[in-house]
Amino acid sequence: QQSGTVTESGYLDAIRFGGAIDIAEGISAGATLNLYFGSYDYLRDYHETDVNGLFSHDTSHVAPAQFQSAQITDNLHREQTGSGLKLGLLFRELGPVRLGLTFETPTLMHIDETSSRTGVAKFAYDTYDFPNLNGATSSEFIYDVVTPIRMGAAASFHMASLVLSGSLSYADMSQISFTNS
Repeated sequence: QQSGTVTESGYLDAIRFGGAIDIAEGISAGATLNLYFGSYDYLRDYHETDVNGLFSHDTSHVAPAQFQSAQITDNLHREQTGSGLKLGLLFRELGPVRLGLTFETPTLMHIDETSSRTGVAKFAYDTYDFPNLNGATSSEFIYDVVTPIRMGAAASFHMASLVLSGSLSYADMSQISFTNS
């Protein structure tokens, strides 16, 4: 008989500081500084029991002989912080047309991830405990994720109470990189 539970939780919050200024008649420039922070937790708890006694008749002392039950627990915790900058221009004095352009710098996300695995296996003749002693079944990964540059353009046409708008954005996702691992 096997059963398990997986629990995941986490968040990624952002604090944004932005401002804009008119740099000429009908032209505005703006910038937003994005700061990100959050965490993620993953827990997997797995149980297995020989409810039908399939291994109970084997009298040797070599696993899986006389197996009774096992429990394996996986834990993962991730802390993440990051930042990025978005710049924009808005052109308003083009008759009924408005045009916006944006440029977004790469976002740098710093990840600090720790994980561990522990377990207990019970046999009729002994119990084997696999605690996380001295980090034997744990790991820590520290790395950065860098997103690509993003560029965007948008236009809108205003006539009476009708607004028609469209936008286009570009990012070369093959430029995502993992660094400082």
